[in-house]
Amino acid sequence: MRLITAGEAANQAADMAADTSLDYTLGGSFRRLDDLTGGLHRARMHIVAARPGQGKSTLVACWAVNLAAQGLRVLYVTIEMEPGEVFYRLGRGIGRVTKKDLRADGDRGTLAWADYQGALDFLADLPIDFLDADARLSDIIALVDRQTREDAKPDVLVVDYIQLMSGDGDSDTSRVGDISKGLTLLSKREGICSIIVAQLNRDLMKRSNPRPIMSDLKDSGKLEQDAYQIHFVHHEAYYHKAAGQVWDESCDWHPEKVEIICDKNRGGETGAVELRWVQPQFRYEEPQW
Repeated sequence: MRLITAGEAANQAADMAADTSLDYTLGGSFRRLDDLTGGLHRARMHIVAARPGQGKSTLVACWAVNLAAQGLRVLYVTIEMEPGEVFYRLGRGIGRVTKKDLRADGDRGTLAWADYQGALDFLADLPIDFLDADARLSDIIALVDRQTREDAKPDVLVVDYIQLMSGDGDSDTSRVGDISKGLTLLSKREGICSIIVAQLNRDLMKRSNPRPIMSDLKDSGKLEQDAYQIHFVHHEAYYHKAAGQVWDESCDWHPEKVEIICDKNRGGETGAVELRWVQPQFRYEEPQW
């Protein structure tokens, strides 16, 4: 701890404004989101949240690939899925193939398999390291410290997802709150851009308008407090289908329409961006409607 003068703070502010390395743009299908938010930020924690089955894990995996393709080193803590499953989804998205395409004849010599294998070859060369254990905060901190000593410190940390992390605390609320605080401090201390996946409470399913808001974050208000940005994945069709509705061209909703809602952004604007979610291929793309 040290005392900072107003003059030093002003110099720091000038350096921050001029330093474009503080911002990480996602590019690809997410250019409009970059335009809205100014991109992701080094030394900050970003939350991506949704109800189960709405594509939040795939969204964050796509972000990780786009960042790694720019040469940024990614530490990917995957608690819900195995690393192979993460790449299986990404490979189908990049190769633009479905499960049916790959299993049509069980023949790895098909064009679909060639596209899929090409995607896996691309992924295999990316600077992404996986931690697939039931990780505790102390495990992540120890691994980051070790990678830093080995001159392989991650630029980006992904955790999927925070409510599954083990930790101490008398309740889920206190446990998730402590983890949130620890990840925020780790991001700041090491200059890491953290992308944390989170679940939303099921109570929003009971509302007439299930569009998510920050109070829907499950288990802890600390997530809302600590995050630099909060993004929600809102798939309107999910709720229409849950209510037994069947889509046709007369509907005012689309089965592939997804909104990425930036509900908190300390460094810029908030708002929503529409994407097309091609679920059979686990792929997000710019909409054409």
